Amino acid sequence: MDVALLQGGLSWANNPGVVDLRSLADTTTVSGGEVRLEKRVRNVSQGTGFGTLGEGRPGEVLEYCVAYRNLGTAPVSQFVLTDPVPFFTDPLPSVPDYGGKAIRWSHGSATLYLTASQGDDAGEVSGGVVRVEVGNVGPGEAGEVCYRVQIR
Repeated sequence: MDVALLQGGLSWANNPGVVDLRSLADTTTVSGGEVRLEKRVRNVSQGTGFGTLGEGRPGEVLEYCVAYRNLGTAPVSQFVLTDPVPFFTDPLPSVPDYGGKAIRWSHGSATLYLTASQGDDAGEVSGGVVRVEVGNVGPGEAGEVCYRVQIR
């Protein structure tokens, strides 16, 4: 189980002493295997690099990427990666860099672009959650799921 605390703060340019904070716990659970997850974020609008902390203003676009790797000696089957969309953002259903799709999924040397719609491919964005049906992840195999959001 991997638990990360996400926090968003809204500060006012004309009143810097007032900050409206919101937070939530992002929990990801892997059953029956040894998969390590690493989540990173960058501000696309400002052109920042990836890190563990992302900052932005309303209207700006953030990109979240969740990397996974099977650390075990046995394959992990039926692996589904889910990630809650931060509550202070709206997911982008179409990203030009993703071929007009909502999700970029890399596994090994292959990269796929997935829609936000349920049932038409291995990915979806529904109910505030990004979900990708990765399937089998062999020992040592790795991949990454990325999506973009706009800050409210």
